[in-house]
Amino acid sequence: MGLLALTFLFPSTVRAHRVTPPAKGSAVATNQLPTDESTAVKDPDEYAVWSAVLAKKYGGYLKLVIRDRTAMYVPDPIARQWQNSEHDTEAFSDLQAKNKAQSVLENKFSVKLPCILMTGEAESKLFPSTPSEPKDKAFIEKVQSSWKQFYEEYPSAQGILTISRVGFNSDKSEAVVYIQNVASLMLASGKLFFLTKKNGSGKFRRKR
Repeated sequence: MGLLALTFLFPSTVRAHRVTPPAKGSAVATNQLPTDESTAVKDPDEYAVWSAVLAKKYGGYLKLVIRDRTAMYVPDPIARQWQNSEHDTEAFSDLQAKNKAQSVLENKFSVKLPCILMTGEAESKLFPSTPSEPKDKAFIEKVQSSWKQFYEEYPSAQGILTISRVGFNSDKSEAVVYIQNVASLMLASGKLFFLTKKNGSGKFRRKR
């Protein structure tokens, strides 16, 4: 199976890199990190960062569907490339530390379009589990049907977003976040976003 055919199964796949698939999980993403269900993200600065990126990157859609727990699905080869590079900053170190476990999101995004938090239960009902054996034609067709149903239930959505916890430097003047979107069987992407806080405004804007 080609790389693009795997992206719907393993959203940590970034198009230019081949990764080793995890053994088993959801057809949309594989949960390999523990989730503290009792701990929701409360920091308003994290929601400010997420909102700034979502509004800029996905503001052209009519609604956003976001997984209700944080995660950072980054293939090991890409993570190693980030180490000892321009990305390896104080904020990036905080990003890595915070994303060793998943956290629960609340719908506190400050964007004009509706944001829908998708639970793991809702996701599992839509998408079949990923078998450990090679994926056959019937499985592929089932996932295609699942995506069709997804867009019937969430018309004009961008796909399913997975967002990481936000890493900050010590005075929270700089931030970094990883956001990934899976839009279909053949389309997935993920990116690091760097932001800075406007002086005195409390608002964040894209750095690059």
